[in-house]
Amino acid sequence: MRLTDILEKMNWPLPMGKLRGIQFAITPLAIAWFLVLFFAGTWWVPLVLFMTMGVHEYGHALMGQSLKYKTIAILF
Repeated sequence: MRLTDILEKMNWPLPMGKLRGIQFAITPLAIAWFLVLFFAGTWWVPLVLFMTMGVHEYGHALMGQSLKYKTIAILF
């Protein structure tokens, strides 16, 4: 197996759920990044960062839908 194949599998999105028809997903690499933040700092830093990013990106998706763009998923 080549390194590029391994890296591609590491970024395979894991579904987290849907909100108003928009799929939320996260990559294993993003999970690892949040875990590093969790263990490097306090427990609330990655939680606040994750929630802030989610609300921010969801706002983009809602605006895109209001402008008639087809929004399928938000990927962390």
